[in-house]
Amino acid sequence: ETSGGASSPTSSGFQQIIGIFEGMLQSNAMEDSTEKQDHAKKDADLLKLVNSYKQSLQHVDAEYERINAGKVNATAIATDAEQEISFRTSLDGEYSGLVKGFETLCGFSSSGKCTGDLKATQDLGTSTLESLRTQVEQTLVTMQAAEKAQPPTTLPPNTLPPSTAASTMPPSNTVAPTAAPTAAPTAAPT
Repeated sequence: ETSGGASSPTSSGFQQIIGIFEGMLQSNAMEDSTEKQDHAKKDADLLKLVNSYKQSLQHVDAEYERINAGKVNATAIATDAEQEISFRTSLDGEYSGLVKGFETLCGFSSSGKCTGDLKATQDLGTSTLESLRTQVEQTLVTMQAAEKAQPPTTLPPNTLPPSTAASTMPPSNTVAPTAAPTAAPTAAPT
């Protein structure tokens, strides 16, 4: 400015430059204000988005945990079932082996008669017993006939004639009968 109050062309150029800078400053201040509001809005939107993702992930995680727990239970049940099937199969095999052994030993036919190894042993025992009974009965008949044919001799107690001592003693590998058979003796052959 000059002393008379008139502005000089230089000072008006400065005023214009200052005005431009002040306008830029105001424009920047307004842009900063709107950008701050936009940033705050964008931050809030992003925070909502992050929270939404967080809830979605928590929901997915809960679903995964639920499904995984079901899978673990199903796996445990399947493993138990496999072990039970294996045990039952083993038990059935053992049982079948025992049954076959019992059938071999006792074997019964469809008519209900014993046909196994036990039957053969039982038949052999029955045959041997019948043979023994027949021999004992024949011996008793022979002894009774011999007793009737000879008069009894009296010997002092606890003494035997030398010729009969060896013949009356049972052999060491046989058992002396303890009682007479219950069947009636048959007549001696003549």
